[in-house]
Parts: sequence; structure tokens; C-alpha cells
Amino acid sequence: MRMSNYSIKKSSIEDFCVLLLIISLFSLKSIPGVMYIGQILFLVIIAIKINKEGISFNYYTIFNIMFLIWSIISIFWSPKQSSTIKALKPLLQLTVLCICLLQYYRNNCLEKIEKTLYYFCISSVILFIVIFLKTPISSWLEIIKETTNASTSAGRLGPTVGFQPNALGIILSFSSIIWLYLFLKYKNKFSAFMYLILCILIIFTKSRKALIVLLIGSLMYFILYKGGKKRMIMMTIGAICGLAITYWSILNIPFLYNMIGFRMEGIFSIFDSAYVADASVTTRSDMINIGINLFAEKPIHGVGLGNFSYYYYYLLGGWAETYSHNNYVEILSGLGLIGFYLYYFIPFKMLYIMIIRRKQFFSYNRELFSLILILLSLRLFIDYGMVVYDDEFIQLLTVILYSGICYLNFGSKIKNKEIIN
Repeated sequence: MRMSNYSIKKSSIEDFCVLLLIISLFSLKSIPGVMYIGQILFLVIIAIKINKEGISFNYYTIFNIMFLIWSIISIFWSPKQSSTIKALKPLLQLTVLCICLLQYYRNNCLEKIEKTLYYFCISSVILFIVIFLKTPISSWLEIIKETTNASTSAGRLGPTVGFQPNALGIILSFSSIIWLYLFLKYKNKFSAFMYLILCILIIFTKSRKALIVLLIGSLMYFILYKGGKKRMIMMTIGAICGLAITYWSILNIPFLYNMIGFRMEGIFSIFDSAYVADASVTTRSDMINIGINLFAEKPIHGVGLGNFSYYYYYLLGGWAETYSHNNYVEILSGLGLIGFYLYYFIPFKMLYIMIIRRKQFFSYNRELFSLILILLSLRLFIDYGMVVYDDEFIQLLTVILYSGICYLNFGSKIKNKEIIN
């Protein structure tokens, strides 16, 4: 695939380790040995870089460390400390990985951002291959069978490659938007092919969140990419028509209805009483209400990281000892207002900067601005339906978006000064 102004031959050992990290986490997760080797090599190389250049402290690093410290402190008021310790393990691992990844972008920021986006695409190609190698024909046949159970991972793509179906769907949907970015920027057919392949795989995961991310993200990118009021109006009209066609298709074409349509009806029930909410939707709604009540009882510090599951199952009669399936509720109930502020200050600050400086960013690098704004908005959107503070894909993606905004902010200021002078 053709890239921008640089070649893969210019890649350094740092670039290779970032590529290996991404592949090991998102393509070869079902092979633990590869996953650990990828992380260790990446950490060693970045440690050498930090030893030579020092560590870069910024808002992202400071707030992530403070959130980790507050999460550790929550052990002292957690009714079930083992749940907090269990939740802290992936959080500690991700905090270290994300801060180290941020050091990678210190020099040649744009080049490394585009390389990383390219690495995500390489990872998705490998994931596509792994899915077909490790998913037997019997599993594919089971997936396409008619089912009415929207609350289980059975009969969905994901478990055969070590992923929960919704988690796999989210990786595929965000990756598909990056492929769309590469297609519109470089106009190569392979990017279009991979975009379509990932769209098909998303349907087989039967993930509502993934389908929504795919549709909204793709339509938003088409609208923002062209620019200009007339073009944006035309693209918006086209987007509405596209959504209408998609809505009709998933509810009226038997294959699509059996794959994803029956699950989408549960979402539609929130807005239209003609549809019946499935058990998944009603359970998640109950979890949100319970989490809000827990937050109301201890609004400042919460009940302790990872302890929503304890209250939900042992004290409130929930169906299992499980998380809240909503990151906002999970953070509020577990760590209170302090934890919520420490965790969400950075992503909402990023969105604020993207909005107030949209004109400067758009004129400086339209394609990258559009991609970052869409991925950031979708990243905050899925927090309503997933617990992501310990999700590798979302957290590493947030680092890339943060670095991209830093690049846009710095570059657009330099450009404006040159114009003024």
C-alpha cells in the first residue's frame, strides 16, 4: 500500500516494536506468548529511549498517573479488596504501555502517527487471516443460523480468536474507518477491499455497538472529508438516505435480520414502543440505575475500583458478579467524582480543543482532523455501552488521538504565524 512521503524502509527498531505491540494485542491475542513478547520488547526499547532522552511529562501522563494512584487508594474503602486488586492489574499494565507509547511520538510526530495508523491496518489484515484460519466451518454455520438470543456470545464471531464478540466488533469497526481514511487519501483499491471485508466481519460479530460505530463513523467521515457547506449539505442528505436504506435492509432482508436486525430491535425499543427490548437492553438499563444509586451514596470517592460487581451480585441480586457495561457508570460508582474527573479530563479536553480550533485544524490538515474528530467522538460514545478503562485497543487509540491533536495544535499555530508574518 502506498503511504505518504516516507517509506517502510525508513522504519526504525522503535517502529518495529510498535508494530509488534499492536499485532500482538489485536491480532494474535489468542497466542499469549506472542502478546507478552510484543509488550516486553516494546517496553525495553522505550525504556532505552527514555534513558537517553528523558521522559516527557504532559497532561496525559500526569492525569493517567493520578488516576492510577486514586484507583490504588480506593483499596482502603473497597468492601471487596480482591476485586479492586484484580481490576488494578490491567490498569497498571495499560498505564505503563500508554505512557511509553506517548514517548514514541516525541519526534517526527506526524510521520509516526501515520505509521501507527498503517500498523493498525496491517494488524487488521492479520486478524482477518487469523479469523479464517482459527474459525472452523461449523462455527460459521452456527453464526448464520437464526437465533433470538441477544444476550450471549454464542453463535457470534469472536471466541474462536480469543475475543468477546463486542470487543472484536469494536476493533473491526474502528479499523474499518482507518481503512476508509487511507482509501480517500491515497485512492488505492486494497484499502476499499479491506474496508468492505471488515464491514462483513462486523455483521458476523452481531455487535450492535460495532455496527453503529461503523455506520456513524463512515458517514461522518464522508461528510467532513470534502468540506464546504454545499458539499456537506449534499453529503448529509446522502448520509440520511444511506441510514434509511440500512435501517430497512437489516429489518426486512431475512439474512441481515437474522444476523443483526433482531439485535438492533432492542436498541430501537428505546425510542419506539413498537419494538420489544431484549434481555440485554433491559439488564444494561438496570445496571445503569444501580450504578447511579451507588454513586449517589458515595459521590466523592465511590465504592472502590471494580466493586460495582460486588454490590450488583451480592447485595442487589444481580444475575452475575460482573461490571456495569457502561464506563461512565463504572467510574462514577467505583471512584466517584474525583476518579471521574481524573479519567475523563483528558478525552473531554481533547474534544473541546478539536471543537474550538476546528477551523484552524481543518485548514491545516483536513484528512487527519476529520479522522481524529470522528474517532474521538466515537470513542466517547462507546463508553456508554462498554467498560473501556482497561481495554487495550481503546486506550492505545486514545494515545494516538492525543498525539494527533498535539501535532495539529502545534502545526496550525506555526502556520498561522507564518501567514501573519
